[in-house]
Amino acid sequence: MSAINQPDITVVLCTRNRAEMLRDALLSLGALKTDGQFTYEVLVVDNGSTDHTCEVIQAAAADLPTRSIWEGALSLPVARNRGVREARGAWIAFFDDDQLADTHWLLELWRVAREKNASCAGGAVRLKLPVEWNGRLRPLSRMLLGETPVGETPIRYTTRFTPGTGNLMIHRQVFEQIGLFDDAFRLRNEDTELFLRIEKAGIAGWYNPAARVEHVIPLSRLRWRYMARLSQQSSQMIPQLDWQDRGGAWVFPLLWAARWIRAGGNMLKDLPSASLRRDPGAWLEICSRLGTIIGYSQAAFKLYRRSVRPLSENIVANAAAWHRRSER
Repeated sequence: MSAINQPDITVVLCTRNRAEMLRDALLSLGALKTDGQFTYEVLVVDNGSTDHTCEVIQAAAADLPTRSIWEGALSLPVARNRGVREARGAWIAFFDDDQLADTHWLLELWRVAREKNASCAGGAVRLKLPVEWNGRLRPLSRMLLGETPVGETPIRYTTRFTPGTGNLMIHRQVFEQIGLFDDAFRLRNEDTELFLRIEKAGIAGWYNPAARVEHVIPLSRLRWRYMARLSQQSSQMIPQLDWQDRGGAWVFPLLWAARWIRAGGNMLKDLPSASLRRDPGAWLEICSRLGTIIGYSQAAFKLYRRSVRPLSENIVANAAAWHRRSER
């Protein structure tokens, strides 16, 4: 199927070496309902794939208005920015190659954006776990793997409840106003950083739980090493939010200590289930909490040192100046 020259929405899907997952993702996008309210295209940004991704895209293009572009710089923010620049739609919806869209996904994003007069709209993400997984995932592990609360009614996003780029639609004018994704956040949190700029600019973002996607979780992600690394990377922006929202340099150490205490208490609470019952979900939760507090502490130390050093240097300089004046 040929691409639409001027669609209302461009779905940007970045991928790298996940050809079979991409196939299922594109099949789900081909089944989207529009109820005649809008047109859409799918723009696949191939971020340096070496598998049969190209063949999968070509096969999908027979039934779905699909374009593909190659982005050789191996960076998700760079790939997403390339998708924004190449998009033909006034709206840009982001979707991941390891997801499956509900048939009403895009229609519900479109609906809440129009009803709330919002330039940013997101939706719910549920986890699709492998059938061979026999554990019970706890809340933190589910959140780190991308799950969002479903709820029943649309609510406005805040700095403490931010959208993820696996289920997000933004008007092109927002990027023209605040800029694109920051390539400094190559591992995680580029979507959070973008939304914080959206919020700072006074642009409303709304969450619609009826705009649903499933995040496909391979068994390889349900391992303690993966969850520890993921949680460590995901917590890098939390100290910045604590610093800005809750009192700065004087209160921040207390918050830091409180997070350590709370994390330790929660890990102790999960330890009996993990050891006695051999519950893999409890072990993953312990690894997630440990990785989160370690990542938080690493980022907090850098932030505190960067912010407090100028203050301490200023105090020392003022004390030296006072001492020189007193000797005259």
